[in-house]
Amino acid sequence: MKSSINFLHLQATDWLRQLDFYKQDLTFLRKRLDEVASKNTGSEIGVSIEHFENKFRILSDNLDQSKHDINERKANVDKMGMEMPTHISEKFVVENDKTENDLTSLISDFTATRKEFNEFLAKWM
Repeated sequence: MKSSINFLHLQATDWLRQLDFYKQDLTFLRKRLDEVASKNTGSEIGVSIEHFENKFRILSDNLDQSKHDINERKANVDKMGMEMPTHISEKFVVENDKTENDLTSLISDFTATRKEFNEFLAKWM
């Protein structure tokens, strides 16, 4: 699909805002996990706590990697805009959907983890 430089710049900016939201949400989820861990001790809950700690760490790493990839993409788009400032609205740039697919997958994984975590909280709070 062809897109304009302007569209790609705005898209990358929106994606970065999304990632910031998920990073903040992850901080909140970690605090909730710490609350549950401090109030409940035992081997049954310990396994679940470790599961979510690992899952949150993986999500955090994936969010950081996605942010890096999107920042690189945005830098390339900005460079194209500087080189062709009179053509930023023309649709001629072929998008690389890998970044969008990776972000969609990450958000889907984050949503599923949040749902699983909320079910865990309902059981232990």
